[in-house]
Amino acid sequence: MYQGFSINTSNPMINNLLSGGGMGSMLNTIWLIITAMTFGSIMEGVGLLKRVVESLIKFSNSANSLIATTIITAFGTNCIAADQYIAIVMPGRMFKSKFNERKLAPENLSRALEDGGTVTSALIPWNTCGA
Repeated sequence: MYQGFSINTSNPMINNLLSGGGMGSMLNTIWLIITAMTFGSIMEGVGLLKRVVESLIKFSNSANSLIATTIITAFGTNCIAADQYIAIVMPGRMFKSKFNERKLAPENLSRALEDGGTVTSALIPWNTCGA
């Protein structure tokens, strides 16, 4: 499982489908994900996320601007933290209470996170999806 598996059949498509590099070939991506998760945890633990949200919310006077701010924050987190999961989870936790305060449906937050965090993840070369 660590070094990979190789099979030789008469069908080259089955060979490509069932043969791979194993867990060892994925370690660079896994280390990047672990590092990004650690970075996000530290930022939340020391209160930096709260400060960021407070400064961003000042510019969000309407529901549309709150959603736009969420999308931009998710994209920015994608660029800074280099991980799609952090770009979804951190802004989601940051803005959840603000969406509740403004009586916006949770689906609005989910869609904004999807648009800003998931869709843009592959566009950033140093992100786990780009790697």
